[in-house]
Amino acid sequence: MNANWYDAEQRINESRAFAQAMADGYALTPARPRHPLRAAYRNTLVLTGGALIALGRRLQGEIQDMAATPLELGQPRQMPTP
Repeated sequence: MNANWYDAEQRINESRAFAQAMADGYALTPARPRHPLRAAYRNTLVLTGGALIALGRRLQGEIQDMAATPLELGQPRQMPTP
């Protein structure tokens, strides 16, 4: 085995060991807590967006045969939770 290859392999092994030691010593950060206000904000966005889309479709004439009631426009939409 060539001495240069041996030195290169030793340096690679040292780098791997150093990287593993750094990874083992890394402190994980805790996940952010979920706040109920955030969920309410997202649901409000979905509700408002759904109402605007329905209104836009009605104004463009895509839902001419459907009678939109205030209850239909006020129904809450649910986003899938991640």
